[in-house]
Amino acid sequence: MHRKLVVNLVFVFYAFVALGAWAETKEPNYYLISVAASGGDAVAQYNMGVMHEVGQGVAKDAEKAVEWYRKSAEQGYENAQYNLGVMLLHGIGVEKNRDAAIDWFKKAAAQLNMPAIQALEQLEQPSQ
Repeated sequence: MHRKLVVNLVFVFYAFVALGAWAETKEPNYYLISVAASGGDAVAQYNMGVMHEVGQGVAKDAEKAVEWYRKSAEQGYENAQYNLGVMLLHGIGVEKNRDAAIDWFKKAAAQLNMPAIQALEQLEQPSQ
């Protein structure tokens, strides 16, 4: 019975922590994602980039989005490689750099990321 009480108390504690994080950010997952991202998780870093890019749970901040995408992309996460390429191609939150964008698209395309493959195909077409 003591063990069950401890398990219930731990559950209640984490519920309150989650509620506190939600009350602060208006997004229940932001706190957990930020902890994982800060710990080096590539998928969480990508998600932090998306959240900063679109303003989900945090203020929109393209420069922070680029920072998080880069951290994830450097670990080989293909979706982050593609998104970083898009940001570089259009100069969103970072200085425009077509060559660097193509390099990131190629890395993502090598992992069969379809948007990256399509981006490379469009960039290879002659201008009209």
